[in-house]
Amino acid sequence: MRVEDGRRDDLPADVPGRATSRGSPVSRVIPLLCLVPLISVCSESPGHRMGAAEVPLAMPLAGLADAVDSFPSPPRTPDPRPVAARRFDFLWGSWTVRNRTLVDRLADSQEWREWDATLDVIPILGGMGSVDRFRAERDGASYEGVTVRLFDPTTERWSMYWMDDRGLRLTPQVGGPMEDWGGEFHGAEEFRGDTVALRFRWTHPTAGTARWEQAYQRADGTWEVNWTMEFTRPRGG
Repeated sequence: MRVEDGRRDDLPADVPGRATSRGSPVSRVIPLLCLVPLISVCSESPGHRMGAAEVPLAMPLAGLADAVDSFPSPPRTPDPRPVAARRFDFLWGSWTVRNRTLVDRLADSQEWREWDATLDVIPILGGMGSVDRFRAERDGASYEGVTVRLFDPTTERWSMYWMDDRGLRLTPQVGGPMEDWGGEFHGAEEFRGDTVALRFRWTHPTAGTARWEQAYQRADGTWEVNWTMEFTRPRGG
């Protein structure tokens, strides 16, 4: 497979991501997002659960997000993407977010904290991926995170990667298919010295609402939800 300006020549001509002779914002987006170390983990087989390997963040988080915001890369018209690549389009744009986080994970805690955030999402790679910027005040301090989502047209699966200004590491986390109703995505994460199974669930019941939840798997195989987000469009947005 040859890659030129971040575009692949092993894809059909009408699929975003195929090599072309034209310049592309992709050639600027990829270095900024540090995606080069992630290419190998994006092609994992559907039955493989991603590990908790981490890639050090190569530039300040705020600078990365500001740079990406300056050149989104939406799909072409007419849209050549497969249907499965369009199922996160609902998330593009701006949102207000109501968070609920479990105070103590995997400890049978019933105590939750609630806090607000904003989310801004842009398409990249001709709509074959997206980047979102998450901003909040959490525990009395500013909190910022960035998610990168990438669609693999071969497996029709999404891979998602998270980084924030507290951990300052880009961590491969979850992968799976997105359906019309939403999706369930699995991976693994380090927690208190152990590797725990991790699950994300996305749903979008209406055009103006969405829901995300994160869960860890207990030793007995059941799941404990430890973080939820309820998304609504801002007024006038």
